[in-house]
Amino acid sequence: RVLGIGPAEQLQVFRVLAGVLTLGNVTFAAGAPQQGKETWKVRDRAVLQTAAQLLGTEESFLEDALVKRSFQAS
Repeated sequence: RVLGIGPAEQLQVFRVLAGVLTLGNVTFAAGAPQQGKETWKVRDRAVLQTAAQLLGTEESFLEDALVKRSFQAS
């Protein structure tokens, strides 16, 4: 046991850490303007796919989170 967690939890921690570190390798390119606003797209899909797999999410959801601006006002 490392840090009081079992092997399954340790593997999950390592997968999340690897996914977050992989996000640092994602590069972006300017996309086609939409409604007069600039857009962005992921340049290297293989890096995005690897990060999504490690983080346990769909590639399209991760890309949207990285390139689309959103905010919530209360």
